[in-house]
Amino acid sequence: MKKRISYVCILTTALVFSLMEIVLKLASNQVTGLNGIQISFWRFAIAVACFLPSMIRQINRQKISFTGKDWRNFILLGFIFVVCCMSMYQISCKLEPAAIAAIIFSCNPVFVLLFSKLILHKRLTGIEKGTLFFALIGMVLVVSPHELLSQLNNWQGILISISGSALFGLYTVLSKRYLNENPGTNGFIISGMSFLCGLVELWIVIGLTHISVIGNFFKSIPSLQMFSSVPVIRNLNPANIGILLFIGIIITAVGYSCYFYAVENAGSFPASSSFFIKSILAPILATIILHEQMKLTVIIGIILVIIGLAFPFVFKKKEA
Repeated sequence: MKKRISYVCILTTALVFSLMEIVLKLASNQVTGLNGIQISFWRFAIAVACFLPSMIRQINRQKISFTGKDWRNFILLGFIFVVCCMSMYQISCKLEPAAIAAIIFSCNPVFVLLFSKLILHKRLTGIEKGTLFFALIGMVLVVSPHELLSQLNNWQGILISISGSALFGLYTVLSKRYLNENPGTNGFIISGMSFLCGLVELWIVIGLTHISVIGNFFKSIPSLQMFSSVPVIRNLNPANIGILLFIGIIITAVGYSCYFYAVENAGSFPASSSFFIKSILAPILATIILHEQMKLTVIIGIILVIIGLAFPFVFKKKEA
C-alpha cells in the first residue's frame, strides 16, 4: 500500500514541481516587485507554518527527542537546501527561460545516483543506467544544443543552475541517510525540521546582505544582485500575497511532503523520477502559460525521456 501511495506522491510531486519555475518567474517579475531571495524566505516561512502543527503532534505522539547530532544534521540540511540550493534555483529562474531552468534542475537524479554511490554505497543497476541514458539524452534535446550553446555565453547562469541541481541531489541523499539511521522519524518530520533550520539561516543571511560591504559586493555581480540588501516586508501587498501563498502551501509544503514520502517508502532514485516527469510537463506548461516556444528537438527529447521512464516498469515486468 505504501508503495502505491508513493507512486501517487511521485506523480503529485511531478505536477506541482512542473509549475515551480513558471510561478517563481511570475512572482519575481516587475509587476509583483518581489526580490527572488525574499520569495524564498516567505515560501519556506509559509511551508514551515503549514508543517509545524502536524509535525509537533507526530513528534509528541512518537515521543521523539532530538540529540545534538540530530540538530547538526537539520542545520546542515537546511543550509544545503534552503540557503544554497533554493537561492541558486531562484537565480536560475531569473536568468534563464522557465523551461531551461526546469530541465537543468530536473537533472538532479543524476546527482542522486552519484551521491547514493558515494555516500550510501548503492550499486547502479542496468535498468537505472538505461533510464539515465535515454532520459539524459532526452533532456539535452529538450534544452536544445543550439539554445544551450547560446546560454553558455552567460556561463554564470548555467553554472548556478547545475550547482543547484547537484545540491538538491546531495540534500536528497543525505535526507535518505538520516531516515535510514533514524527509523523512528519520517520524511515529513525531516522536511519540516530542515526547512525550519534553513529558514532561520536564510533570515541571518538576509540580515548580512544589509551590511554595506556585503551588499555592495553582491550588487557588483549582475547575476547575484538579488542578494544585495534583500527586503523581507517591503513590496508585500494584497496583489502578490496570493501567489506567495500558492508557492508556500502548494508547491513547497505539499510538493516536498509528497516527495519525501516517496523517498522514504520507494527510495531516493524512484522518488527522483518525478523530475524526469517534470522535464516533460514543464516545457509544455511554459509554452501554454508563458508562451515560450517549443521546438521539434524539444518534442523528440520529451519522447526519449518517456522511453527512459518506461525502462524500470518494462524490464521489471519481464523479470517478474
